[in-house]
Amino acid sequence: MKRKTFFLHLWLLIFILSSLLFALSLPSLLSFTLRISEVNAQNPGTNLDPDSDPDSDLGIEPIPQPEVELIHKVEIFQGGSILVNDSLILRNPGIQSIDSFVLGFPEEFKGYLDHFFAYDDLGERLSLENESLSLPGIFAFRIRLSKALLPMEETRITILLVFSRIISFSTSLQRYEIQVFLNPILSFNLSRFSSEIAFPKTLTPVNYPENLTLVVKDGRKALILNASSNLQSFTSYKAKISFQGNLQVLSIKNLRRRVEVSMEGVIRVFDDYQIENPIAKKVSSVNVTLGKGAKGIAVEDSLGPLAFTERALNKTLEGMEGVEVQLNLRDEIGLGELASFTVSYELPRHIYASSGGGVWNQVLSLRLPFGFKAKVVRLLVQFILPEQAQFLNASSNLGQGILEVVSGIASQSRQVIFWNAKEVSFLEEPSFLVSYAHSILWSTLQPMVFTLLIAILAYGFLQYRPKAPPERVAPGVSLEAVKGFIEACGRYMELELEFDRLRDEFDRRKIGSSQYRKMTNVLNERKRETERTLLETGNTLRKLGGRYENIVVEIEEAKAQMETIRMSLENLRDQYRLGRISRVVYERLLREYSRRLEGERTKVRRNLEALRG
Repeated sequence: MKRKTFFLHLWLLIFILSSLLFALSLPSLLSFTLRISEVNAQNPGTNLDPDSDPDSDLGIEPIPQPEVELIHKVEIFQGGSILVNDSLILRNPGIQSIDSFVLGFPEEFKGYLDHFFAYDDLGERLSLENESLSLPGIFAFRIRLSKALLPMEETRITILLVFSRIISFSTSLQRYEIQVFLNPILSFNLSRFSSEIAFPKTLTPVNYPENLTLVVKDGRKALILNASSNLQSFTSYKAKISFQGNLQVLSIKNLRRRVEVSMEGVIRVFDDYQIENPIAKKVSSVNVTLGKGAKGIAVEDSLGPLAFTERALNKTLEGMEGVEVQLNLRDEIGLGELASFTVSYELPRHIYASSGGGVWNQVLSLRLPFGFKAKVVRLLVQFILPEQAQFLNASSNLGQGILEVVSGIASQSRQVIFWNAKEVSFLEEPSFLVSYAHSILWSTLQPMVFTLLIAILAYGFLQYRPKAPPERVAPGVSLEAVKGFIEACGRYMELELEFDRLRDEFDRRKIGSSQYRKMTNVLNERKRETERTLLETGNTLRKLGGRYENIVVEIEEAKAQMETIRMSLENLRDQYRLGRISRVVYERLLREYSRRLEGERTKVRRNLEALRG
């Protein structure tokens, strides 16, 4: 009994001591709990306290926050590539300099991103670094400025993101579908913000969210985001859009480009394409754009020639120059299927030469755009130099080339420069500058030179005729008549040039139509007076016969031809102005008429010189 009483008293003593210790530690525990509650109240999930630094909450090194204006544009291209162009104006309102900032987009688009470029206002490419955020669902980059943005300064940054395989095709609805983000995700608020999705002229959006508005700009349709001018930090707008029309969606798996340069400087290009269809819509034809001035075009695959059509592109209407080739594939290709073909063509001369010491140094400058705006998975470029050419140096935006000597090309050993590249964006159109030398051996050229000299001397001997003394003006015809005819012809030629100058100023809109008509009437009146003088003095000279009559007749024939050509020129301008002929035909005929007109003027000048003699 005494033992039980002892244990009961012991447990009672332990309970009293424990209660006393708990009472003494209660204020500290309440203070700790209160601090935890305050922290949790300031940071519930991803809702950031405006007075705190958002970067520090997301695991980003704290930096001063700029004031930002953003213009966000999404552009869809023929070929299937999507270009996101973000133009930001950054202002530093604080007292510390800013050397970088963080930009991101929804992580679901990460798998479609091909390329990411950033440039400052001077066009200098900026450094990019992957940035890890504690906030899920964001794929982010840190962009480092080329120089720190000092307090009260501002700068403009251009960010380009290229996506592919982001467009799908609904076979049930027969429409294209795309999901895009309408703004980049930033860790700071935007003071001004606009967003636009631009479509090619051949496409029309048919289904899109209510917060987008359809507008038409220069014949192209675009969707504008109906958002407030401000954009809160870590806000993300996305949209799923359906559209229909004519769109080419392809991927270039392999492109082997072979450029052959002849001794005469002729450039022949062979493009071997291997393409893939990434959407459910079957493809039976492909549009390929070639460089300006491409000619001698041929298209074939492994089984032989392919049917194709070609047309010249108008820079005013289509925003680019060149030649578009539409080729028909031998077989349709469906989703995930491949097709291969070769397009060969000749380009205008792009070679500049300098010589010295029997050696010709030649520089080939060439830009070769891709056939359509799509990602090139693998690119191989070969420059095959002329026979007996010696490679000097080469540069390209693809990097350093590899020089090799290849035998069996046109039965001669020729030097070849190779470039290899992977994952090339359509924004990185390959450009090349290749220098090489030609050694000209006198022993090789000597027979040809002597043969040419002998031929020139023989031709000169056979064409030589003793120069007859100038005919004197026959008695009864005064020198005043000859002088008057020559002066009238001179005035007529001056009026011709004045007509050309006036027409040129009118075409370039330097003068208005009323002023043009008024000045034309004045020139026509002067021309009629000059023609009367020509007729009178010409009849006087024609009576002499012989060379005088021939000169007058030839000048009159040239005048008649000039008037005919002028009427044809006016008719040509009217047809072009009414849209009855294309710009290509107009420019070609304009050059031809101008050449003929100058030929007739030369004939008049030559006869006047003969008459003066």
